[in-house]
Amino acid sequence: MFNRVSGVAVLLCVMVLILVVGCSSAPVSPQKPWVPISGNLVWVDSADIDTVYKAVLGTVKEMELSAIKQRQGHLSGVVVTKTSTGKQITIKLQAETAETTRVSIRAGFWANEKKARIIYSKIKKNLV
Repeated sequence: MFNRVSGVAVLLCVMVLILVVGCSSAPVSPQKPWVPISGNLVWVDSADIDTVYKAVLGTVKEMELSAIKQRQGHLSGVVVTKTSTGKQITIKLQAETAETTRVSIRAGFWANEKKARIIYSKIKKNLV
């Protein structure tokens, strides 16, 4: 009985770990420079955090999103917005080096990847 219970407990722990951490075997390529990780669209951009933050704010304005929270520091930043339908979009920035920034986009509670890709495209356009 004990072995069966511990086996089920281990299986449940592994399943929870997979759900929490997520898994992605998708390689980054020139056609797809971002990777979906746990519902977030993530990529590392070759621009400093200040430049990326300005591009994110330009995208928010361009898409007519309502900014709920905006915060930028020397090493990180976050912009939280709502769409006209009330869906929350969270864009997080993390300085990797002085010249590179990790960007993460989560569109909606259930992570709308299509919407996140649209936002990604507009941010990249604003970085040029």
